[in-house]
Amino acid sequence: KEIVAEIAKITNKPITTVAVSHAHPDHTRGLPAYVNANIIAQRETARQLELETFYMTWSASSAGDATGADKPYLATQVVDKRAAVKINGVNIVFLHWAPAHTAGDMVSYLPDQKIAFIGDMGVGGRFENGGSVAGSIQAMQGLLALDCDTFISGHAPPRTHADLQKALDDGIARRNKIIALWDSGKSLEEAEQAM
Repeated sequence: KEIVAEIAKITNKPITTVAVSHAHPDHTRGLPAYVNANIIAQRETARQLELETFYMTWSASSAGDATGADKPYLATQVVDKRAAVKINGVNIVFLHWAPAHTAGDMVSYLPDQKIAFIGDMGVGGRFENGGSVAGSIQAMQGLLALDCDTFISGHAPPRTHADLQKALDDGIARRNKIIALWDSGKSLEEAEQAM
């Protein structure tokens, strides 16, 4: 509701579309505030939202959510790997390379503005709901291949191409160090100390 109020300060036009970066609740629990909006999500995120929503709204007495209160959470448009659309005159390319932070990370790339909204993707940090280091590296390489100047994260200040390249390089170095520790026969405790 706070975001809807902030948007209303900029424009009186209705919010028609919401792109979901991934299924974590800090990025999805506000979806019911966007009444009648087209909810766009990567296929795995759409699946996770449907599972989580059913679990949270299910009632044993009604054998499900008979009121339909779960519907605002559900994706109305699903993207697999890539979809190019024009929404309210803005060209947007939705991209998914591989399971990164989660299995269903989706980037919203605005090629004309050279901006990408990347959710919580990055090499390092947490990998949940099917995310992986290998997928994060692949996704970061995909991001760096875009003609893009600014990367907007879910929880960090805007980043530049150089910032992302450093994060990728650091992430690859950490992964390679872990592999080397494993190959040398280090125990988990020894590897944790070395890292």
